[in-house]
Amino acid sequence: MNKNISLTLAFSCLGNTLTSLLNNLELITARENLKILVIVQKWEAKQPEQQSKKIDLVYLDNIGLSRSRNTAIRHANTNYIWFLDDDVALENKDIDDVLNIIQTGVTEFYRVKVGCIEWKNKLFKKYKKLEKVRKINLLQVSSIEIIANLDYVKKTQLLFNENMGLGTVYPCNEENNFLIDAWDSGAKFTFVDKVLIRHTCIFDDRILASDKIFEIKGATASRFNFLGVLLLCRWFFRFSILHKNLGYGMSLIKGFLRGYKHYK
Repeated sequence: MNKNISLTLAFSCLGNTLTSLLNNLELITARENLKILVIVQKWEAKQPEQQSKKIDLVYLDNIGLSRSRNTAIRHANTNYIWFLDDDVALENKDIDDVLNIIQTGVTEFYRVKVGCIEWKNKLFKKYKKLEKVRKINLLQVSSIEIIANLDYVKKTQLLFNENMGLGTVYPCNEENNFLIDAWDSGAKFTFVDKVLIRHTCIFDDRILASDKIFEIKGATASRFNFLGVLLLCRWFFRFSILHKNLGYGMSLIKGFLRGYKHYK
């Protein structure tokens, strides 16, 4: 076991939440094999925030969650990277557990579970118990669950698609396509059956359904060939009935027929 394997906590942040994020990050105990990187977008203050010695800040003039993630990939220089947002709750014990997990270095991508900030015994979403990780399972992964081998990511030149994700016309599925790219490149995945991070489970500010969301879901389904057709049929009826909007189903078909490459 190599105790020198290192990890970057890569936070994506908007300028108006930077101060509160930095205050929370000061509670994280410094470790030799841990680095904290904050990518700041929409910073409007005249003077940059005073930098902590244990936190690296990178300021971007543009917006877009995928751009923020890619900037983190380019600036981080550890063995692994954990993609995080400014509204998560992370404890020192969680970080220690993750550092212990990655010391084996046996897999390129880990998925961890997310719990609720408000209710310690509840999960952020439903998690299926898997005997084996399959490509289709990557559709259920959220970005804050991803801990990636940064050496592998840079070697294979993996990046998030900057035409999708929050801050773009297509505000979702960027993490799923990032993972599908990794899968297609030959990466190994391990789904860790343990809550190692928490997020609010009060969803008042969740993105509302839109044609663009379903269009990019259809494009993502197109990456699964025949299985993608089955996904398309399932989603078409499910979302059309759930939202009582046939237009969403038609957007799914539009994205599927265009194919994912159209959105690169």
